[in-house]
Amino acid sequence: MWQLARVGVVSLRKMGSDQRFGVFLILLAVAAITGSCDLLPGGQSGPTPGPVVRPSPAPRQDTPTPAPTSTPEATATPEAKPNLTLEQARELVFQLVRPCADQITRSREAAVEVTSSPFFRREDGYWTTQASSEDGSLSFGNWKIVDATGEVTSLDEVALAIMSADTVCENPVSLQAGGFTPPLILTSTPAPSPMPTPTATPTSVSNLTVVEVQQLIFQMVRQCADFVSLSMEDPVQVAFATVYDPATATWTTDATSEDESLNLGRWQVTDATAEVAPLDDVAISISPSDVTCGEPVAALSTGLTPPIISAPPPTPTPTPTATPSPVVSTAQQAALRVWVNVFNCYDHFPDLENFTAYPDDVGRWIVEGSSAITHYGLWQVNTLTGEISPSDLLAKEAATFCGFPAEATFPAAVTAEQAELLVWISSYDCFDTKPNTTSFTAYQDNPRRWLVEGKEGVVYYGMWMVDTSTATIDPWDDVSREAKRKECYREP
Repeated sequence: MWQLARVGVVSLRKMGSDQRFGVFLILLAVAAITGSCDLLPGGQSGPTPGPVVRPSPAPRQDTPTPAPTSTPEATATPEAKPNLTLEQARELVFQLVRPCADQITRSREAAVEVTSSPFFRREDGYWTTQASSEDGSLSFGNWKIVDATGEVTSLDEVALAIMSADTVCENPVSLQAGGFTPPLILTSTPAPSPMPTPTATPTSVSNLTVVEVQQLIFQMVRQCADFVSLSMEDPVQVAFATVYDPATATWTTDATSEDESLNLGRWQVTDATAEVAPLDDVAISISPSDVTCGEPVAALSTGLTPPIISAPPPTPTPTPTATPSPVVSTAQQAALRVWVNVFNCYDHFPDLENFTAYPDDVGRWIVEGSSAITHYGLWQVNTLTGEISPSDLLAKEAATFCGFPAEATFPAAVTAEQAELLVWISSYDCFDTKPNTTSFTAYQDNPRRWLVEGKEGVVYYGMWMVDTSTATIDPWDDVSREAKRKECYREP
């Protein structure tokens, strides 16, 4: 083979360039053909073959046997989670408890903070919690919250009462030793339901609450209750019975002592303006700011007893120097003083109306005695000492005749105040409208008798006579005679 190559090379050198190029192409084609075979036909060896690239064997087409299916492991059920958060459950309960807490805040005049710690019962699907004040003194009940719907229901009587729409909460009178005291639950008068018509007028809703109304009334009766507490040396606790009338938009309240022994009057409060007005004689007597109340002298056999009501003594005007109080300060006192002392000096016994007093110099009254038929002279009365002295000849003759002392004295053993009090005690139970001690006024028509008139505004309690020596009481007119005939009249 190599020899043929050498011969070919020599022959190529003798050829021209174009011939050599043609031969070169032929040789390339022969080399390509011979290089693709290992052996020539007949077992002869051919040229040394180059590297042979054999294709990869094709994958077997047999279907593989599937692996045996194993039983799948049980998947763990995820733990149930609540729909509500702790804060959402707490807020749902707070919305129901808050009105009750706000009402106690107003009655305490101190803020009440509400707290609760809801617990989720996973197996039952609901929350439970106990609501209380933050200081642990008040209990607002036990509650249940359905996790799926957010529905809140009560689990005890305290929660059930708070959920009711017509309840009013107040601060409890006393706290339990272990804490968690339920509030004082009151029931307000429910407003009437509107008629079920398309054009129904909404039900009237009050602007004031029961607690606010009772607070207004308490401001009116507190001063009187405090005075009675001081005179009794025992605190008077005030209680109220309150009713709201939506037709007139007014509140009516009866104020009494907690033991229902003392009557503090009936009162009315206008819902729109919070204006307070007295409705009976007791409330009218208590309403002025300058009255003084005292413990009743005697309790009524039926009904509540009003306190003794009197106006306070006037405050003396301060002066640079101390001035002694006058014994005779009014013209009526001066005329009465002269009349009592000269009554027996004349044969026909003059009337009190026959003497008239006029102010003279500072510290002295001039009293003139005169009637249609005679004169009783002029008299001087010292305002500081009450001393009586004659001022003209006629008066001097009368003083010499009867020989009365220089210092005037009253022959009566019973004073005007005692006469008024005796009539009040004896006749108190005989009148529908109970009189006060200030309803009676005593006048002395002669040294041996007091005339006591009973009158309070338009109410008349009769005219009575009281003997100044024996304190015997006799009726004067029809009203007093009728009262004395009744079984309710009590002899002093």
